[in-house]
Order: sequence, then C-alpha cells, then structure tokens
Amino acid sequence: MTLAKVLVWLVVTFKANPDMIDLPLLLDFIAAASVLAVTPGVGTTMVLRAAAVGGRRIALLAAVGIALGCLAWGAAVSLGLGALLQRSEVAYTVLKSAGTAYLLWVGGKLLLKPRQSFQSKARKRVVPRPQAAALLPEAS
Repeated sequence: MTLAKVLVWLVVTFKANPDMIDLPLLLDFIAAASVLAVTPGVGTTMVLRAAAVGGRRIALLAAVGIALGCLAWGAAVSLGLGALLQRSEVAYTVLKSAGTAYLLWVGGKLLLKPRQSFQSKARKRVVPRPQAAALLPEAS
C-alpha cells in the first residue's frame, strides 16, 4: 500500500467518524516513526562493518541476515510469543536467563582466549559471520 493510499484512507476514515482517530496523536506517531525509521542503528553499523571488512558480498549477506532476523521476530510476535512473554513471568525469566547465559559464555570465551591481533596471520580476507548475530540487533 502506498503512502498516498494510506493518507486517502485516513482522510476518508476521519471524515466518516471524527471521534475514531485522534489526529494529533496519529501525526505525532507518524513523525516519531519516520525519524526512527531513518535513524541508523546497530543493523546499519553491522552492515557497514561487514562492507569494510569483507566487501560488498558480505555486506549484502549481513543485510539479508538482518532482514530475515526481523522477519523471524515479526513471525514470532504474530504467532503469540510477545503476548506469551508479557503474560508469563516464567517464560520471560527463562528467555532472559538464556540470553544472560549466552552473553556470559561469549564474554568468558573472550576473557579466557582473547584475540592477539586484529590482522589475520595469512593476510587473507577476513570474512565475518554476521548471519547468526543478525537476529539480535533489532530485537532490543
């Protein structure tokens, strides 16, 4: 649906039932959503890093991974995961604990075996693996 169709729908709906839509609130929401949509975030940073380190192909894979991650989160919410986590304190606690355990595991690996250099030993092209991490940035 194009922006013009949405605006026409809003005008027709507002004229048919002016009490149904709080127009100033709707306009505030549209303004805030527009600013947030164009503001670079973690996903943008991830794609830029992938492009700088691995080139165009790796950046494209990172962007596709981020898009698939957003679709996966959207599908999970549409299937009721958001409502389940909102109503079930146990499920929310399990999810938070799993996330905490994962971050502790990654941090522990970095503390026990840190990188010695940012350059690869063979001076070959470093290929980052952004696909798995692509599920995380847009979730916060």
